[in-house]
Amino acid sequence: MKKKLLLLIILISLVAITYLILTSKDKSSNQEIIPDNSDTLIGSDIAISLLKEVPKIKEWLSLFNENTDGEAKFEILNNEGDSYYIHVYEQKSTHMVTFDFFSIDLNTKEIISDRERNFPEF
Repeated sequence: MKKKLLLLIILISLVAITYLILTSKDKSSNQEIIPDNSDTLIGSDIAISLLKEVPKIKEWLSLFNENTDGEAKFEILNNEGDSYYIHVYEQKSTHMVTFDFFSIDLNTKEIISDRERNFPEF
C-alpha cells in the first residue's frame, strides 16, 4: 500500500512539473503565431505591427502584465489573395478568449474589424 501511495505521489508531482514547464511563459511577450509568407505584398510581421497600432488593440495590449493570467496572441488564419485574416485573442491557461478578428488589405494596409463590420452599432 505504501509503494502505491508513493508511486501516486511521484506521478502527481511529475504531472504538476510538466504542467508548470508547459505553461510558464513571459506574459509580456505578446507572442505571435506567424506562418512564413515571404511572397506577400506586406509581410506577416508588418501586418501584426499594423494591428498593434490600432488604438483599441493598443489599449487591450496594455492590460497584459506579469500579473495577468493570459497572453495576447495574433494568429494569421488566412493569407490567400490580397489580405490577411487575423484572429486576435487572449490565451489563458485553460481556454482562449477572442478579442476580435481582423482583415488587413495587403495593398492598402486597411484594417477592418469583423465586429465593427458585422455589428456597426456596437
